Amino acid sequence: MISPNLYRISVPNKIFLSINKLDCPSQFFICYTDCTFLDGSSAAFGKVTDGMEIIDSFLKVPRSLNEINEIAYPDNKIIIEKATMISPDKDNHPRVLMTMNDFLK
Repeated sequence: MISPNLYRISVPNKIFLSINKLDCPSQFFICYTDCTFLDGSSAAFGKVTDGMEIIDSFLKVPRSLNEINEIAYPDNKIIIEKATMISPDKDNHPRVLMTMNDFLK
């Protein structure tokens, strides 16, 4: 179960899962800065510890404006095609290796 009472630590690169019942159950997002406005509506479930250059490349994907002229979803979908558990890090934290689609095409 995901608790809405889990609050963000003021550290970038945290990964969050939306708990809004109207959202897609597989939606997640990565915060580059402190996102306290999300408190109560999402829960942290991970942190990027390696491969940040891939995450940074998400910002290179063209985006369109939504109906209220805000930068919205990427024009090319960014998809995790495969996620595999790998050996823990030096502090015994679990790690996941993710295979992404070619979102920069």
